[in-house]
Amino acid sequence: MKNFSILICINIFFLYSQNIDQIKRQLRDSGISPDQARQILIDQGYTEDQIRTEARMRDINIPGPNQLDDIDLINDNIDDGSFIESTTQPIQIIQTNDLEYYGYSIFQSNPDAFQSSSFGAVDPDYNIGPNDEIILMLWGESQFRQEFTVDREGYVFLPEVGQVFVNGLNLEALEKKFFQILSKVYSTLKPQTGIPTTFLDVSLANLRPLRIIVLGEVPQPGAYSISPSASLSSSLYYFNGPTNSGSLREIRLIRNGKQVGNIDFYDYLLSGNIPNDYRLQLDDIVFIPGRGKTVTIRGQINREGYYELKDDEGLIELIQIAGDLSATAYTNRAQISRIVPINQRNILNMDRMVLDIDLHEIIINKKDIKLSDGDEIEIFPIQDSFNNYVDIIGASIMRPGRYQLDDSMTVLDLINSADGLLNNVYTDLCHIKRLKNDLTVELISLDLNKILNGDTKENIELKFMDELIIYDSNELKNNFSTVTINGPIKNPGTYDLESGKTISDLLILAGGLNIGVNNVKITLARSNEQTFNPEIYKFPNEDFAYININNLSDPAFYINNFILKPYDMINVYSDPRDQISRSVNIEGAVFHPGTYPILSSEEKVSDIIRRAGGLLPEAYPLASSFIRDSLIIQLSFQNILKNPNSDENFTVMPGDQINILTKTNIVEVRGEVNQPGVYKHYSGFSLNSYLRIAGGLTNNAEKEEIWVTYPDGKSRQRKLFLPSPRVLDGSIINVGTKENVEGFDITEYSQNLTSILANLVQVFVLFNAISN
Repeated sequence: MKNFSILICINIFFLYSQNIDQIKRQLRDSGISPDQARQILIDQGYTEDQIRTEARMRDINIPGPNQLDDIDLINDNIDDGSFIESTTQPIQIIQTNDLEYYGYSIFQSNPDAFQSSSFGAVDPDYNIGPNDEIILMLWGESQFRQEFTVDREGYVFLPEVGQVFVNGLNLEALEKKFFQILSKVYSTLKPQTGIPTTFLDVSLANLRPLRIIVLGEVPQPGAYSISPSASLSSSLYYFNGPTNSGSLREIRLIRNGKQVGNIDFYDYLLSGNIPNDYRLQLDDIVFIPGRGKTVTIRGQINREGYYELKDDEGLIELIQIAGDLSATAYTNRAQISRIVPINQRNILNMDRMVLDIDLHEIIINKKDIKLSDGDEIEIFPIQDSFNNYVDIIGASIMRPGRYQLDDSMTVLDLINSADGLLNNVYTDLCHIKRLKNDLTVELISLDLNKILNGDTKENIELKFMDELIIYDSNELKNNFSTVTINGPIKNPGTYDLESGKTISDLLILAGGLNIGVNNVKITLARSNEQTFNPEIYKFPNEDFAYININNLSDPAFYINNFILKPYDMINVYSDPRDQISRSVNIEGAVFHPGTYPILSSEEKVSDIIRRAGGLLPEAYPLASSFIRDSLIIQLSFQNILKNPNSDENFTVMPGDQINILTKTNIVEVRGEVNQPGVYKHYSGFSLNSYLRIAGGLTNNAEKEEIWVTYPDGKSRQRKLFLPSPRVLDGSIINVGTKENVEGFDITEYSQNLTSILANLVQVFVLFNAISN
């Protein structure tokens, strides 16, 4: 029983993430030692590494074999709080900003694109050093050309002369030195008397790359190899320029321990030129100090962003650097958000402050404002409104729209500006919508006829935002009335009524009668002008009489002379005895496919097939189809043809479609087979044969859900102990899928088992307690 309790505790140890005190209590209550616990685990197949790994995963300090004796001491010294001690660190929230620090993005470009050309003359101030190639050429009485490479000590070896030190010389000094030395060897180069007959030329071929040191606020300080033609400004591209915390306004050049100059890179960004750029030399130091006073400008400025300013630069310079104000800038007021200097915060009792400034005064009168580090300048937009326009609207205006409001502009002036009125204008009335001072709208009624005739009282002066409304007489007087026509016509609906339009005109305008409709009855509903009760007119007047209206062009035909009135409603009814309009279409494997009129209300599918000459020898009734209102009706043509009295022998209706197909010679296999697809139909093949052709059933196949669907829409299921359904040409075999069964969960099983065992132990302990 003791070993049984030990096993329970070990299972609990590995199945639950419990704290140390709980596990320790279970171990003590079971009466086992740590050595016994470890040995039981080893007996169950666990290795020492697995035991330690499992313990580490559960934050449990399981000692090694040599530490087991101290397990109680170790566990007793562990505070429960140590397992839930918070190690949460504050989350740094990074706020994104769409503004950029001006100028820094240019350094992401290829540095070679900003270097001077490697062709052409060498800079006269270039200092010669190791690995430079010198071309020495004599011509005239003496001919000589040779290239020399400067060695590491700065020497070149000239034939017949020896070692010559050239390190640090520029091109002019080098040529003088060579001339002085070679004139001693070639007397015709510098004769004592007379004109020289030998001439000297010195040039440089391949130049060595320069090494410079880059320090300060740069992504990667250190030594860089750059082009010998690089200047201080172009060298910035080799190390991707300063970081955002580095200055672009004071880039320093240090040579031999002394600062020999600096450049303002904003000069290059804003004008494309750097006035005092410097040619770099070997071991020059480029130093990028920290970014100076930085301010932000946003709003109605052509180039928003963060800008670095010099100490003597203010708001005017900032606006110029930022590309000037945009056209929509409001100059009467701008705003500066400023960080209060540390030494003034206690005095002002604030950390930040807002300053409103008059941009117009600053720009026009050059009254600049000094800016502080961290200032944020907001340039506001002007109002999106106009103060000098009026509108004229309406369908009777030649050119409706918005117009400039001139001084003393009247209603007639605005009409003339819009190129006048159309003939359909309503002259009795026009309106002006006017915005009052309290922002409510008033409607002013005017007599347009008087305005057009020069009445100065009606022709009032317009104000800003007035809206002149001119009306259409046709709309107000309802001159454009309508009539409606419905029935078996091609385009039923509502049509405008013009003067003199007749019923026959409306029939023609609506596209005429549908195909097959010849004899019709026409009714016209009209409202009585005195009583407002509907009046019904019939054409012809007899209830069961119909007329043929194929000759609508005949002036003697009486509907050609019946004038319509506004809002007449015409209904056209076809003669139900007109069989030409009732037809069925039959296509496919019949002797005479085509359209057949329905001869009686009792005509059936078999009758139409018989009238079409019957089926061709290759016809396959089982796969044929019957379509009504775009829906396929599942019928067995085989049964219909065998037994015309069958319930499946439909009574046909106008528009029905009969399709007699031929054999497809295929069988489709779907569902849980290894190779679903379409296969050739083999006469006499069984259901199992087709399943074998399709690769057999998958592991997920439900053997009791195998169905055969026949071309006529009927289906049969394969059942145990019964013959399998036949597979006919055009059949579809579908193999169903097993229902999803939840897999065996070893964790859940172990938890449930442990719970049951723990309950058994509790019962056993209670039983022993009762027995004692």
